[in-house]
Amino acid sequence: MDDIVQETFIYAYYNFQTLRDINKLTGWLCGIARNKSRSFNRTRKNLKSLDDDFQEFEMPSSESSENIYMQNYERGEIMRSVNNLSDKLRETVILYYMTDKSTVEIAQILEIPEGTVRFRLAEARKKLKKELINIMSHEKKEIASNELYAKVQANIDTAYDYLWKQNQPQKASALCDETIEMVSGVTGENAKDLEVAQLLYNLYYAKAESLIGVERIKALDYYKKALEVVEHTGDIKWLAQEYGVYASHLSNAKREKSLQLEYHKKAIETAENCGDEFIYIERLAAYAGDMSEVPDSDRGLPQFEQVLNYKDKLLQSSDNNKGIYFTAHGLYQALSAVKAKGRLHDVDYTVTSFYKVEANTNICNSGFFCTDCTPDIFSPVFRSLPDDISADWRQESEHNSWFTYNTIKTIQEVISMNESITVSGEKFSDCIHIRITDILNDDENDTSGGAVLNKLLNGVKDIWYAPNTGIIKHTFAALNGAKFSVDLCEYTINNKNAHETNLQKKYFPVALGNKWRYKATGDVCRGHVGYHAPSPDEWESDNLYETLHEENGNHYVSYWAYAYKK
Repeated sequence: MDDIVQETFIYAYYNFQTLRDINKLTGWLCGIARNKSRSFNRTRKNLKSLDDDFQEFEMPSSESSENIYMQNYERGEIMRSVNNLSDKLRETVILYYMTDKSTVEIAQILEIPEGTVRFRLAEARKKLKKELINIMSHEKKEIASNELYAKVQANIDTAYDYLWKQNQPQKASALCDETIEMVSGVTGENAKDLEVAQLLYNLYYAKAESLIGVERIKALDYYKKALEVVEHTGDIKWLAQEYGVYASHLSNAKREKSLQLEYHKKAIETAENCGDEFIYIERLAAYAGDMSEVPDSDRGLPQFEQVLNYKDKLLQSSDNNKGIYFTAHGLYQALSAVKAKGRLHDVDYTVTSFYKVEANTNICNSGFFCTDCTPDIFSPVFRSLPDDISADWRQESEHNSWFTYNTIKTIQEVISMNESITVSGEKFSDCIHIRITDILNDDENDTSGGAVLNKLLNGVKDIWYAPNTGIIKHTFAALNGAKFSVDLCEYTINNKNAHETNLQKKYFPVALGNKWRYKATGDVCRGHVGYHAPSPDEWESDNLYETLHEENGNHYVSYWAYAYKK
């Protein structure tokens, strides 16, 4: 075989000028090699079997001698059968099965139509013994190296499109079931190849995401399958992250806290050895976040302090890493305030989020973390004005409910551009008043958990913006009849500009150091079905937004809150 390779390149060197299209170089070289091989076989008196030629290229293995013997035996049986095929069938089979060429590539190399390639492969399969074909059909060949891989990948892409663009989780779930059946012979143990592992991981994860709105416990089974795939890859960076992700899913599903913390600890231990400091910080913050929900504990304060020690490193990095800092900062502030009041061990709720506000005041990124069911005394009111705001501004949109899969229509409109309103004893003039109305398409007689949640989470929201102040009042009337109001009670606004003409900047000022503190009144908790919080008047709470960081014209606003029963 070395002689054939040498002759091929010598011939190519002296005849390179005959190559008309440099893009066909691979096919041209293969064609020369094919002709040289045929000539060599015709003139060789003692014809060796093909398996002898391929034996030189066998990869070293750490497997047992018995396994190596069986693999070599099977290889020999395959090659002897292939060698008995005609030249045309044999070269097509070798290119397809042993060099992983596609039918399109083989057609280019052999200079024949792709249909002829497919016909030759079909004829070769008929002539080869069925058991030999089975030996050749390894999982990677089935999943990663042929048309099935492309089909599975296309289905996953479509499933995520159903989930995130079309909000049709039922269609996504059905497509995932169909695709999982296609790869039913492949498990996490077969997925040591990272390409195959990523494919299986994405498939199981898409299935879990399609179930999370209505069948959270069943979704956990698929999140666990995705984790098992990662465990078999040996990729410790990926594994450190995935242990933490699975712990978060356990938390969201309200599973045993000890199990959640066990996976968080696995994530931290793995992250310490993965060589990526940001992954370690992220896993540490996630563990602290779950600890903040554990009664009669330090609520994760020591771990939050550790994360905050990386402030400069995190703020000089990506938005995701900035978010880690702001989340840790918010919970640390909330828990420290509660600790100062002597109520750390029995605090009911803490919540934090952050917002990246671009120079034009559009909110382009945010994160959110809360403990347990979060009552509406924490309902985030941070919402920028649309860039085309005017007296006749109106916008309609539709999306499908995660809980009933039915359509929800949302209407946003301006009620007034110059309203006067008194909030917390202070009168504000020239306020912009926006109303957001949700219209359900659920059956009025539907009493399922999903329908109840829809009536609890949807309704009519009214928001008032005051010039050079921001949001001063936010009310919500749920479709189930409950109501609440969040009012601005204290604020600090720097760099006020009475001559500002940009309405977004005028009514949504986010300069560094700006602060907004809110107080809630009402009778509703937007938590889980069957959960009703007492009136916010019965809670001791705090609720603060603050612009903490500015970078390249962007502002980062932190939000934190806490509550405990009086």
